[in-house]
Amino acid sequence: MNTDGKLQSQQSGNVTVSGAKGEGPVSSDQDSVHEAKTITRFGIPGWRPVSISELESAEEVIEGEKDARSTVIKDGVWTPTLDFRTAKQIAVESPAAVEWVARPWVSRGAITEVDGQVKAAGKTTWLTQMCRAILDGTEFMGQPTMKAPVLYLTEQPQASFRVALERAGLLGREDLIVLFWNRTSGRSWAEVAQESVAKCESVGAGLLVVDTIAQFAGLAGDNENHSGDAIKAMQPLMLAAERELGIVLVRHERKKGGAVGSSGRGSSAFSGAADIVLSIRRPEGDVRPNVRELHALSRFDETPDRCTIELTDKGYVSLGESEDAIRQNAEGKILDALPPSAGEAIHIGKICECTGIGRTSVQRILAELGENSVGRVGKGVRKDPRRYYSKAELLPAQINARE
Repeated sequence: MNTDGKLQSQQSGNVTVSGAKGEGPVSSDQDSVHEAKTITRFGIPGWRPVSISELESAEEVIEGEKDARSTVIKDGVWTPTLDFRTAKQIAVESPAAVEWVARPWVSRGAITEVDGQVKAAGKTTWLTQMCRAILDGTEFMGQPTMKAPVLYLTEQPQASFRVALERAGLLGREDLIVLFWNRTSGRSWAEVAQESVAKCESVGAGLLVVDTIAQFAGLAGDNENHSGDAIKAMQPLMLAAERELGIVLVRHERKKGGAVGSSGRGSSAFSGAADIVLSIRRPEGDVRPNVRELHALSRFDETPDRCTIELTDKGYVSLGESEDAIRQNAEGKILDALPPSAGEAIHIGKICECTGIGRTSVQRILAELGENSVGRVGKGVRKDPRRYYSKAELLPAQINARE
């Protein structure tokens, strides 16, 4: 009971009589009815107060609601009807190990948020590659997935999303169900979410993707920045997660970017409601165009804070922890570019041209590689510039490539 004598309850299970008096048991006798001011109900997504003048008596209110919901008045004493759980019950009712849809990025019964720059980070490409692995039950970036159908809500029109599906090898799949935003006209986000969950359950889907949450929730202009609107938009997904679905929501990154958890455009309440927050970014420095960094905040220990990934002909692969992966990537490109003998040694300008790596980075990496890996000839003057060749043992694939 709050300070003005009102008891509030959820529509799913309670009716409360709001008394004018302060703390204490709520009585259902006639005197209390005359003193009562309002009966408050909560609906989904909003709530409305109902005047006591609309009702003949508190007994009639309780009796009329009995079949649909339980009452908080029992023998004249307030009785809680919310589903409180003990820690022991939680231990018995929930699995001891995390049930991953795509380990360690998407879990059953949890929400994953994926952020990235508009049309630059590769969010949709990463997600469709993950969807393909889940549909096939194969590994995604070296980690296991749960084989299941997928429901994908996209803001893209059919023409451009077809291209994304084709790139991911998903065209023609009957276990991937797609809902286009432009086919939801006249429907509220709550209705779309509810029907999407029902569709997931009817086909046995394990993953629901919402790309993007702002578009489907209708958060235009400054509404995306309001925490209240963000929380309201997240509530249908939080309820969907309770149905043991893996949920992925996509957000565009703000112009100025920022740290993971605060880089998404709009209110931080979106990220606050998520269990895993991922930010897909192009790494700094000179790296291959298909390389990305994943930055993460997670409630699960299995999710790494950072890792580097690369899109290959076989899909995304993990290159390991970020700093080491980027350095190894650059080293490999430079060693591949260096000729195998002193007579064929090349200068730094040529190395930069072959690798696409900047001059400063090339100089630093050549120095770090040392004399055991890189040979040097030339005096370093205009007529005899410093030139470099590889002293590292070549792998068979590298030998074949050079031949």
